[in-house]
Parts: sequence; C-alpha cells; structure tokens
Amino acid sequence: MGQRLEKLNGRTMVAAGLLALAAITLNGCVTPVSKADFSLLKDRLTADCAAGLFSGVVAVKDQRRTVFVHACGLTGPAGGVPLGSEARFKIFSVSKPITATAIQRLIEQGKMELDAPVSSYIAEVPKEWAGITIRHLLQHRSGAPDLTETLLEAYQKGARTHAAAMAYSLGDPGPAGKKMLAAPGEKWRYNNFGYELLAEAASRVAGSPFHEVLRELVFEPAGMKSASVELPTPEGGLTHLPSPGLVTGFIGTPQAMSPKLTYSYVQQGAGAVHASYRDLFAFDKALSGGALLSSSSLTANEEQSVRASETIRYGYGWMIRSVGACTYWQHDGGNQGYITDLSRAPEAGVAVVIMSNFSFVKVGEYRKAIMETMLRRPGASKRCTPGGG
Repeated sequence: MGQRLEKLNGRTMVAAGLLALAAITLNGCVTPVSKADFSLLKDRLTADCAAGLFSGVVAVKDQRRTVFVHACGLTGPAGGVPLGSEARFKIFSVSKPITATAIQRLIEQGKMELDAPVSSYIAEVPKEWAGITIRHLLQHRSGAPDLTETLLEAYQKGARTHAAAMAYSLGDPGPAGKKMLAAPGEKWRYNNFGYELLAEAASRVAGSPFHEVLRELVFEPAGMKSASVELPTPEGGLTHLPSPGLVTGFIGTPQAMSPKLTYSYVQQGAGAVHASYRDLFAFDKALSGGALLSSSSLTANEEQSVRASETIRYGYGWMIRSVGACTYWQHDGGNQGYITDLSRAPEAGVAVVIMSNFSFVKVGEYRKAIMETMLRRPGASKRCTPGGG
C-alpha cells in the first residue's frame, strides 16, 4: 500500500490521502472513525486542490452524523470564487437511484406495478419491446437498445421537452434502431435509455413533467433543498436553463483544463439532477428514516438484486457492493466536466459523497478507500450483521 500512496497514474492524487487514512485505521491506530483525526485527508485535499489535481467536495457520515466535509477548488474558470460546501454539481447517473425511488413510491401508491409491461404506460413503444417490464428497466435487464443518441438528435432537431424528444425517439425512423439486443430479463446491460422510459412512464402516470414528479416524490419529502433537474430552454436547441450555484465543469488534465458545456437535460430520468452534498446526505437520511420508502421496498433493493458482475449486484437504481460483513449501496455518475459518487451502508449508518467538477478525478478510488476504512474498523461489522448492535 505504501507505493500506492506515492503515485497514482504518475501523479500524486487526493486518493492517496484517503488510502493513507485507510492504512492508519486498518492498522488499528484509530477507533472509531467518528473520533478519528481527519487532518491527513484534509491536508491532502488542500494540497491537491492547490496543485490543480482536485476540485470539489468530499463528505463522510458515520452513524448517520456528518464527521468530515472538505470543499476546495474553483466554481468557474480562472478568477472565479472559491468552491464552498454549498456548491452544486451535475451528478449525472447518480440521478438513477433518485429516479428509481420515485418509481418505487408510485408502485407503493398503487399507481404503477413492478412487473407490468412498460407498454401499459407508454403505448407507442415498439412492438418488439412488448415483454419489457418496469422491473427490467430498473435493473438494466430490458434487452432494448440504448437510444440516448436519438434523444440528443431530437433536441438538435428542435424538441423542446422530454416528452417531445421521447416521441421522436420512439417514432419510426426505421426498424433497425429498435431491434432487441437480448430477451427481456436475459442479461444485465447498462442502459441509460431504460431510465428515460421510466421517467416517461412516471410522467404519464402522475400527469406532470418528470422534474415535477421528482420534486413532489423525492426532493421535497427528503428535504433536498437545493436539488433540481436540468431543463432545456423553451426555445429548444442544445441549451439549458440557468442553474443557480452550479459549478463549471472542466475537462482536460491538471496541466491543461478547459470549461465544458454538457447537456444533462437530455436524460431526464438517467442523469439530469443537479445537487449539493447536503442534498445527497438528505436523500440518504430520508431513505434510512423511512420518509421515502417502506422497509419492504428498501429490503427488496438487496434481496431482489441481480448479478451485474462477479463483485456487484444491481438492485433498483443501486449497485450493491460489500466490504467484509457489510453491504453498501453505491452509484457513480459523470460526463465531461463532472463526476460524483454516492455510497451508503444502511445498517452501519455510513454515507460518503465525493463530487468533483474535474472530469479526470477518479472518484471510485476515493470511495473504495473510504468505505474500506469505515466498514472494516473495529466494531463496524456488528452493525452490518443481523442482530448486531
């Protein structure tokens, strides 16, 4: 582990600081983490921000209490104001657990059914997709092609709303683009467009645009005060409405960065949410406290999960991972200029948020190191084992 602390892909990175924290804790020098000295991590983040290696927010909760927050970097190009903890980021695919929660709430309300065909909510889906259910879409097992590029094309051709873009995408520009890649339920295959179908179905059931569905079913009851959904301008085209507090996203390398405009509103269900770390912690708290979903729905996320790889299962909008006896729910998301990782271990009361507006930051390495630290420390596994403390 010592060699990993010195270099990461040829450059010292903030992940090294997290690994150092992990090493200290795993060696038994620090217990519990809620009383740990996070100065090493803070120093590393401060140094890497000064060197242009990191910009963003890292936050940690233990036993459902915030124990560490560090924000650094710039909100915009040179001359911008320093990035603070209230900064908002485009979280891209971390939107998926939020979308899945809204769908599960509609199911609990009796307005949707988990195993109903998507065609019962969106009649114009291609006939080849007749066997696809809401469950298949939530778990990326639909077998349908990913038509995200067609959605983008719809906006390029003047679509002004998600409904209009979906109508274009589900239209008949030719049968080849609608051909199934596998039978429904046969294979796990990550599919952003599946979450657009979920968003459209929810919108039709609720009788309102999907951003309103998320506001009513997730943002407000969870207390996600600054969360919002990116929307296109009324005039259409590849532009979006302003989003107060949103930091600028950067692409490139630490030596040569440039701001990048991205169009997350194209994916209303799969990646259009803007949020702060406080919003994501509020989401975690609402899930843990039963403010959003019943205990049976939460339990189903793990018990009904499907295998996505040798080490990962996929529930309803969540990657299901494990560290020792502890299971944790995770999703990351990013595109040019932004990358976010949200992890939560419900039984242990641990949650970690890493948000950056530098696209080259490897948030997965940071998350892995922190979760290993938090969940392998003495006593942590008791809270992850049935009947534990």
